Amino acid sequence: MFESIVVPVDLTDRNRDAVEMARELVSQEGRVFLLHVIETIPGIELVEERAFYAKLEKRALSHLEELSKLLGPKQGRFEAEVSYGPRAKTILEQARKLNADLIVVRSHRVGDETPSEG
Repeated sequence: MFESIVVPVDLTDRNRDAVEMARELVSQEGRVFLLHVIETIPGIELVEERAFYAKLEKRALSHLEELSKLLGPKQGRFEAEVSYGPRAKTILEQARKLNADLIVVRSHRVGDETPSEG
């Protein structure tokens, strides 16, 4: 079991499996941290596009609230946050800041797909 798990999520429904996996892996006293990173536009300050970013953040917070329902009362606790910046760098910075034991990310299904001949 893990004490601190970060689950980076986007605004799609494809994150359900990652959130559910984190719920299974977190210790009873641990926490799952749902993180959505809004990729900033290089060269444009947040204050310059305040309305644009505020709309994205509102949508992200709503999505995080829905995803948090998957964690349920089983065990552990959860937190959710919207951050701004370069996605990969921000995820790693947050994981370090939270002293995360694990980062759970979703991926495409890996299977026994055979390349098509063509």
